[in-house]
Amino acid sequence: MDVTIRSSGNGRYVKADFGVVGAKGLLRAATAQSAIGEWEKFGACRDGSDWRTVMFSQYDGLPYVSTELGGDYTGVRRGLLRARNYNYSPGPWENFSTIAQPANNGPLGAGNSTWFYSWAAGLYVSAQLDYPDSSLRARLGSVGPWESFTWSGTPI
Repeated sequence: MDVTIRSSGNGRYVKADFGVVGAKGLLRAATAQSAIGEWEKFGACRDGSDWRTVMFSQYDGLPYVSTELGGDYTGVRRGLLRARNYNYSPGPWENFSTIAQPANNGPLGAGNSTWFYSWAAGLYVSAQLDYPDSSLRARLGSVGPWESFTWSGTPI
């Protein structure tokens, strides 16, 4: 099932940007609703017993979304989210908890707000609205408006 993810912080839709040199597949909260295309469509599978969710881009061969923690991803690049794992089995870097926010009292999906928590980084995912590219990054131990997202559709 295709889902889209919208940042509550800026109202823009998340896309896997396959045009970024040096960070192909970078997730960014950068697309207006009127411009949603293939880069903004994701698949998501959620385990209801522990809220573990894996996401993958519907573009470029279905790469899993990963939290970047090693190699060149240090400093302000540490924890960036990229659709880049083409393996058949997601590992710890591809596991997120999707937590429905208590205030909405609704199920995950169908427009209700959620937070993403990276298992590998041990941090919540933010849309970095203070950066020009509004990249998504696992960077905070607490949640605020930049860590809030909504789904269109329900992850399976």
